[in-house]
Amino acid sequence: MKKLFIIFLLSSLQILAQWDVVTEIPRSSFITNIYYDGTTGIACSDSVIYITTDNGDSWIQSGNIDSDVDFIGAAAIYKNRIFVGADQYGIYESSDFGKTWFNRSQGISGMGSEIIVQLAVRGDSLYAGTSGAGVFVLNLSGSGSWNHFSTGLYSNYSYSVFSLKNINDILYLGAGISGYLYVNKRNSSEWEEYKILDFNSVAVYDFAGYAGYIFMTGSLGLFTSIDSAKSFSFLHHNVGAVNGSIILMHGERIYVSYTKVARTFWFTSDDFGATLNLFEDQLNVDVFGAAVIGNRLFAGRQDGLWFRDLEPNSIRKSNLPDGFKLYQNYPNPFNPSTTILYEIPEPGKVVIRIIDVLGKEVETILNEYKSPGCYSVLYNAGNLSSGVYYYQLLTDNKVLTEKFVLIK
Repeated sequence: MKKLFIIFLLSSLQILAQWDVVTEIPRSSFITNIYYDGTTGIACSDSVIYITTDNGDSWIQSGNIDSDVDFIGAAAIYKNRIFVGADQYGIYESSDFGKTWFNRSQGISGMGSEIIVQLAVRGDSLYAGTSGAGVFVLNLSGSGSWNHFSTGLYSNYSYSVFSLKNINDILYLGAGISGYLYVNKRNSSEWEEYKILDFNSVAVYDFAGYAGYIFMTGSLGLFTSIDSAKSFSFLHHNVGAVNGSIILMHGERIYVSYTKVARTFWFTSDDFGATLNLFEDQLNVDVFGAAVIGNRLFAGRQDGLWFRDLEPNSIRKSNLPDGFKLYQNYPNPFNPSTTILYEIPEPGKVVIRIIDVLGKEVETILNEYKSPGCYSVLYNAGNLSSGVYYYQLLTDNKVLTEKFVLIK
């Protein structure tokens, strides 16, 4: 019996030893959330944030955000500007990499509006999900104030936001526990409401996307969609009631955490959500934020920021594209709409334009700053005549061209 106990203890210590604490961040820091845009990582804490630009090898502490702020729950980056959401005090901005801050909450109002749950950047707009007042949007190319962005949401059950994520320029929103999720497509001012299977009560905690799949994790388990969240397959996590969940991509491998009171289960899936495999069962651990940065899994806890090395993914070691790519549109030929997919491995200005067979520019359909990632653009050629056209991807370092055919 003693021998079995020693073997069990050594096995437990081996599991625990796989996680290491980030020493630059005090163990007394409550890490509430982790943001990563492919180049810069942010660990949110009480009145400061911690920033990494070298895949988590080192972290630097920001300046104090505000003397009254004691909980930072969300972060986002647009170009060289950092935005954070503070519990009870709205949104703050820094344009000097976190050294100084100023309040950026003008226009946000309503009960629960000062509790910022999630931030998301799409193009030149910043979106803020609140705990009771719905969603707000800020035009980052100007100096105006926030505007309410909640048409299609319902104040009685979908104004309390749990999750907000931009995946390929489509916003996905988890709000309330009514059994619905919400989708906002580019250039639309309204949210579309989708029923989540036959569930009448489910909280949606996080979203992720990869290669046309949309993954959603909630209070009941993992949901997978191949039609932009219109329908889902479902896989129960079998761990009982949970308080929160996070879903991450490492290449084509999915990592999902489910946190109960003082216990966190980690699962992986290598078959696009068809099965879940228990990766780790952490007792006396609550995970509040997580991110895959480089080849490491980072977890934000009440006792600091922790990480563990990940096995190299057999298909791709990083979520980031390894080069500039412009894919063939689909459908092709088309009438009148088609989807254009592209990938960029580094941040910068991205232009997509349509040109005719003579090389004359017909239309510019995208002209925005983009973070590294995979994107799609829905193009409507309703004002063009039938014929052969070309679409071009232009960045600071690359010009790529593909041909498509419009048949009316």
